[in-house]
Amino acid sequence: MGGDTRPPSREPGRTAAAAVHLPLSRKHANPPLRVEPTDQRPQLRVAAAIALVSALCLLPLQALAVRADQLPALFLIYGIHAAVAGFVLIASFTGLGARRADGLGLLFVLGLAANLLLYLYLLPYAVPTYPALMSSAFITLLIAGAVLFSWSTRRTILVGVFVCAGFELVGVALGRHGLPTASFVGTLSWIAIGAALAVACARVLGRFRTSLIQRQDELAALSTRLISVQEEQLRRLSRELHDELGQSLTAVSSYLWLLERKLPPDLGELRTRAAEARRLVAKTLGEMRELSQLLRPPGLDLYGLAGSLEAHLEAFRGRHRIATKFTADGLPERLPEEIETAVYRIIQEALTNVARHASAKRVWVALTGKGDELGLEVRDDGLGLPVGDGANRPTGIGLIGIRERVRALGGTVTLSSGPEGGACLRASLPLPREGGPAPTASGPGP
Repeated sequence: MGGDTRPPSREPGRTAAAAVHLPLSRKHANPPLRVEPTDQRPQLRVAAAIALVSALCLLPLQALAVRADQLPALFLIYGIHAAVAGFVLIASFTGLGARRADGLGLLFVLGLAANLLLYLYLLPYAVPTYPALMSSAFITLLIAGAVLFSWSTRRTILVGVFVCAGFELVGVALGRHGLPTASFVGTLSWIAIGAALAVACARVLGRFRTSLIQRQDELAALSTRLISVQEEQLRRLSRELHDELGQSLTAVSSYLWLLERKLPPDLGELRTRAAEARRLVAKTLGEMRELSQLLRPPGLDLYGLAGSLEAHLEAFRGRHRIATKFTADGLPERLPEEIETAVYRIIQEALTNVARHASAKRVWVALTGKGDELGLEVRDDGLGLPVGDGANRPTGIGLIGIRERVRALGGTVTLSSGPEGGACLRASLPLPREGGPAPTASGPGP
């Protein structure tokens, strides 16, 4: 970063662009990290859609196979089936699905299992509900819970016991009405075997998920440590360039100036060479100072985040001929050092990507502080993101570094197409609470 590092004036009343926010913590140095729970809404949608399609396909066949006096019971059963699956499908697209996806998965399996038991009780001989053919439906539901919805071993056992107990109760009730119970005993054995298989699946997948979470936590902790070490090395290198080499080059420039002044007039060529060497030293000194500021901007320590960002944007505008606009609203006078460094590096990397890939003419940078959260947005009017699936989304080293910096502070980051074209990077980071507790930046457990 080049240019003057004096703190530019900040206009009052400026508002920042909207950004994503997240309540966060006070301490940020190497926080314990946890992998956030997997979003189960896609699995819910797939399972509910399959349940609805299967009902639409089987209902006409069932209606033709049963007697006329059994149609009301049949329609009741399929109505309950459609209600459960439809409710889960609709809820998966709402805030309830985002907050209670795990509970919706449990409701889906238990609701359909209970409906199957009611089906078996009301229409015991309706095709294909004869007990031996019902076991596959129950086993499918149990395995779906273990695999699709990532159930724990304990939950899978409890649901399996519920299904087996319910099936046994229905068999006993039908036996009192004169139906043979031998077929129920054999089918119950198959359901118990299927439940044991579902429990085994849940146990194995649970071990795999635990191992994966541990590896991800270890990699995240290593990434956080590497970022910390990198910043310390950059700070040290910047200081050495500025103090040691800068002073040495300044001394060399002074000696060359004295040499140029003291040379006799008849040594004009040597005087010219000394002047050229002094100009070369001055150019090298300027480039070294610019490199030192890029490694660790002195304005970040002296004037804080807002002032150093305005200076950096001014230098960016001069180098790349891209118009810039910076807005900051609600920021405290100073932020913790790790937050200021992370935000500066994130914006620095985002601007580098804009200059290299976006072919943009304008770029907007906005910071918004609200209570215990900090919103960040970098938006341009360039080419935007590739259209298509996630395989074509940008995943360069710079973006990975941005994501790891945000994650190390317990925040979130998204990259999307801007509202009027171009790309838009949004992030949320923690702000400390005065006198408040210092919770960790870890997310909820899996």
